[in-house]
Amino acid sequence: MDSLLKQLNDVLADYIDEVDDLSNTEMKKAAQDTAKDLRSTSPKRTGRYAAAWAVKSEALGGGAVGYTVYNKRGSLTHLLENGHVIRNKKGDYGRAPAHPHIKPAEDRAVQKLITDLESKL
Repeated sequence: MDSLLKQLNDVLADYIDEVDDLSNTEMKKAAQDTAKDLRSTSPKRTGRYAAAWAVKSEALGGGAVGYTVYNKRGSLTHLLENGHVIRNKKGDYGRAPAHPHIKPAEDRAVQKLITDLESKL
């Protein structure tokens, strides 16, 4: 009986390792694809903002790795995504229009990651 239990634990441990490896690989790919997507869909007045998307990885403990897609010119992301108050040439205040590009890219990435993981598991 102990032998059967040990074999079952070994099989489950191998499966967990495979799932961890697959999920880490797919999350890294999803983060890189999202950064690429954001480079193409971001506002491009000068091009520096759109080109500044990057991916950063961080250890979460237990062998897990998390990935963050960020913009190296970070102070602009909130202003461009949500719009902001501006002062025009007459001295009046108005609003700069929002250019939502981060949330749609995030939504696409989440759906693609879920689909990819479900198909490969």
